Amino acid sequence: MSNAPLPQGWERIAPAYPLDCICWRLRVGGEMLQFDAGTGLGPLPVSIPDRLFLTHGHADHSGGAARLQAAGAQVVAGAQTATWLAAGDEAAISLDRARRAGLYPRTYRLAALATPASIMRPGERRQFGPATVECIVTTGHSADHMSFLVETPDSRALVAGDALFAGGTVVLQDAWDSTVPETCRTIERIAALAPDHILPGHGPVMSGTDASRAIELALARVARFLPPLPFL
Repeated sequence: MSNAPLPQGWERIAPAYPLDCICWRLRVGGEMLQFDAGTGLGPLPVSIPDRLFLTHGHADHSGGAARLQAAGAQVVAGAQTATWLAAGDEAAISLDRARRAGLYPRTYRLAALATPASIMRPGERRQFGPATVECIVTTGHSADHMSFLVETPDSRALVAGDALFAGGTVVLQDAWDSTVPETCRTIERIAALAPDHILPGHGPVMSGTDASRAIELALARVARFLPPLPFL
């Protein structure tokens, strides 16, 4: 599947560390919104976002949040993610196990947020000029996973984190909070949203028929009492 063009106004931030997620940026209403932060193992971005939305606490998505906060970004997250990051709780985000598995350098540690994140509740909508950001529960990959439906006059884009990938695939890990039933419910929620674009944390953007096809393939597995196929 080829990488589709980004919706108008969106920018892809390439991973700075090999296992980093893709971070997404949208300039709207005089502000720069960024979704996810990566590990923080690369250089600090030249441009610091005004708002940093986090899909979940895994280090490849949220490890760099404290550094961006210190540089001036306001961190926005679901309640569970906010709690874990405020405490620097490595066990909660399975960083201790991921580090032992060799996914991160042995010296890598989660930096706790200096001040609490702004908590965004499920179903809550925030307005930024002509854009609306809505918080969507997408648990399954992790217990704290949220996605963000971003509606502009031009598009409805779901920043999906690790909830759904190209080809209708998912990532289920040997982590305490990664579950098949919640993953399946998440696929059904995403299908009900019917986004124009899906901006995942890894892999290609899905737009139009690619987005619809990914949802259809994942739903077909769920309908057969099975989890979607693995992304990795």
